[in-house]
Amino acid sequence: MFVYFFTIIYNFIIIMNNKINIYVINLDKDEERLTKIKKALSPNTFIRVPAIYGNQDDLTIFDNVIITSRVLTPKSVLATGLSHKKAIEMYLADAKNDTEADTFGLILEDDATPITDDYMEKVNIAIQNAPTDWEIIKLDYLSTTPMGEYNKIPTTLLTAYLINRKGAEKYVKTPIYYHVDLDVWFKNIVIYNNPYRIFQQEWNNNNGSNNQLYNTYNPFSKNFYILNYKALRFLENEYTIADLLLFLIVCLFVTIWFYFYGIRVLRKCSIFLDSQPRL
Repeated sequence: MFVYFFTIIYNFIIIMNNKINIYVINLDKDEERLTKIKKALSPNTFIRVPAIYGNQDDLTIFDNVIITSRVLTPKSVLATGLSHKKAIEMYLADAKNDTEADTFGLILEDDATPITDDYMEKVNIAIQNAPTDWEIIKLDYLSTTPMGEYNKIPTTLLTAYLINRKGAEKYVKTPIYYHVDLDVWFKNIVIYNNPYRIFQQEWNNNNGSNNQLYNTYNPFSKNFYILNYKALRFLENEYTIADLLLFLIVCLFVTIWFYFYGIRVLRKCSIFLDSQPRL
């Protein structure tokens, strides 16, 4: 009984000593999303991070994007990475000014939705129970099955995560290469997945991603939404994973056809030309 009450008191002290600033990344044009997340997070307040819009903002002014990514990475993908970096820089500035408590940043994209109403309690528990070397704790990932324990398995989605000062300092010092979901795993940051998801990304027809394209000509695009994410930019045209997959399949079929039939056709043409009288 004594241990039980001691644990409750200890947890309360930990929670009180943790200051968590919530940052929501939101484009100026997405007012409806902002309204929804305000309602979802209520009564907790947050700091809005004006997101960078890849289709309109001039991305050449940012010097923390490597040269190849400026040319080959889709603009909205770069903008997403720059927006996350902006949110982390805002958190880092606030954390450095706060010396009274350990300040952590809860970074959310504006389509993040708490799975339960007591999400902040679960966020505090995530901090309390996490391994001591954590620098980022992911609170959402693609798998809907609880992982059961903290782990470092690389997962996609960066809809919701906790970050501390050490992780933030590492993050802002590294350049942007590609999708933020993948980039984060190559920044030498200690990342753990929370044992269970606290947030989930809202997936529906009315809540599309700026990092997706839907091509009616591509059968993969119609049947597998996950393949609609932009993967490559070439000569200012952007291509999705579905586009690259279709291109590879077409190349494979052309190669197979040429190997089994094309060579024969060329040989017949060569024999025919050799049989013709020379002038």
